[in-house]
Amino acid sequence: MRMAELLLLGFGLATSVAACGCDGESAASGASLPDAGAQDGAVADTTDQSDASDGSDASDPPDTSLPDAGSDGGGPDVSVEDAGLPDTGFDAGPWGGKTIDEPFTVDQIELADTATQSGFRAEFYRNKAYTCGLSGWQTFVIVYPAGLGAGEERPLWVRLHGGGVGAFASDGSYVPPNFYPDSIDEEQFTSLGNLANETGLVAKVRNHTAGFRFLMPSMCDHDVYSGVGVPEPNNPNSPDENGKTRAADGLLATKAAIAFTRQKYATAHTFLHGTSAGSIGCFSVAYSFERAGLSLSGIVMDSHVFSEAFKEIIAAGCTAYDSQLVAAKVGPMTDQENIPDRVVSRGDIDVPIMHVWSRGDGSCCGETPITFTDDQGQEQTMGMCDYHHEALRKAIAAAPPGGSSENLRMCVNAPGSGGGCNMHSPTKIDYAEPDPDGDLDHGNRDYNQYIIDWVTQRLSGPKP
Repeated sequence: MRMAELLLLGFGLATSVAACGCDGESAASGASLPDAGAQDGAVADTTDQSDASDGSDASDPPDTSLPDAGSDGGGPDVSVEDAGLPDTGFDAGPWGGKTIDEPFTVDQIELADTATQSGFRAEFYRNKAYTCGLSGWQTFVIVYPAGLGAGEERPLWVRLHGGGVGAFASDGSYVPPNFYPDSIDEEQFTSLGNLANETGLVAKVRNHTAGFRFLMPSMCDHDVYSGVGVPEPNNPNSPDENGKTRAADGLLATKAAIAFTRQKYATAHTFLHGTSAGSIGCFSVAYSFERAGLSLSGIVMDSHVFSEAFKEIIAAGCTAYDSQLVAAKVGPMTDQENIPDRVVSRGDIDVPIMHVWSRGDGSCCGETPITFTDDQGQEQTMGMCDYHHEALRKAIAAAPPGGSSENLRMCVNAPGSGGGCNMHSPTKIDYAEPDPDGDLDHGNRDYNQYIIDWVTQRLSGPKP
């Protein structure tokens, strides 16, 4: 499956960009991954394998809920006083008063379907508190070894997929149009469940001796898992199924899915793994949770990040997003004070980060040179993809969150591309799929193994 992924917003530095021949990616939203059943430990396709179980394997599992359960009736409430975001020029103050600390709820989560096959059980849920940009509700899938009791403690791997970002313009058109309508419609059991079938890093997690459970949340608001419920006045599909103006609430829905899973199943360490748009979501979710008192065990951010450099990527023609429309939709996570490099530099996040990118990735214009003025007023030139990741790279190198964060800059060729270090979201594939194999900047190393070794080290530490 190839989900076109990328992103974001930029606020601009003094730059000059060499001509870029990059093409923006297109989405294949809703496509499911091929069955990886031939691989040891792979989860088989979840299609047409329903049973009548209610999804519970043990009675009265231990409470592994997030801190500070709210008054909504069991849904953790992480409401925090207004963070004092600066006025960005949007109506009704900054995003109508919404902050990254908006409360979320698990009260309207319903089990919709189940499947058991090839030694794994999958459960498909809808959260009817949160709707999609077009129709339907936010959904998620939990996958775990069949017969594993709810009270048996295991680590949790949360897989946030990619798929770009978009928003409605004032005339009701969707920008970019290639993402409409699939990227804002309800995500189904098979496509989400099959994320647990991926090769690459997920395969190594699937076969890990720790016996991970998996959680795959949807991104049907097309908001990089970062929306906090800011209404979309330009969305022509309102009212939603709950009779309200449609709003991008992917961050709330994702946190609810994680909270629900941790409450239902005994959970030790929790890791987030995101590719492209999901990479951005990893940081949003981890930072928001930490502000509420839960520090995750680690996040793997593969191939994208909210960055001030993205304005230059848009200007170079490597992507077709409208940063103002996206900022108005996604809300406070696009504010300069909440972008990852600034949060890390302030020491406001303690979650270990594995920051991953391939330096020729076309979604950030690859190695097209860009000249810019650095913090010391010196003129510098580097490839645009490195430039996109540079601020976070420097912040992590200076003060690694959790003491064990790393930057993993690589050269991985997309299979069949003939070279160029141009693989977008390299953790989605096995290291042997590119030609030549693996990370060429590190002796053809199996980069997924390097990452899983980092995860194993985190598992040996105390549970957050």
